[in-house]
Amino acid sequence: MATGHGGPDRLGSIMIVLKFTNVGRGKNNWTAEIDTDQPLPKIEGWILSQIKKHGGLIGRDVSIAYDTGFRFGNIYAGFRKVGTFEIQEAAA
Repeated sequence: MATGHGGPDRLGSIMIVLKFTNVGRGKNNWTAEIDTDQPLPKIEGWILSQIKKHGGLIGRDVSIAYDTGFRFGNIYAGFRKVGTFEIQEAAA
């Protein structure tokens, strides 16, 4: 999964724009930009904070699941799918 320096827990140093779609009961949509030159758990935490901030999901049981290439993913509240996210842009 790593595409730069740092090892398998990093994506490499690129800026990506994530597009969040139909998140939560309000079906909120937004985009956010992040530099991926940080450990994957920190990126996952940032995604979860974006979901809670913009998607209105405040429960403890909010989670994400993404494909192995980190191109897209689903957002869950418990076992229920409550939205999606995908990479809209990536630039080195």
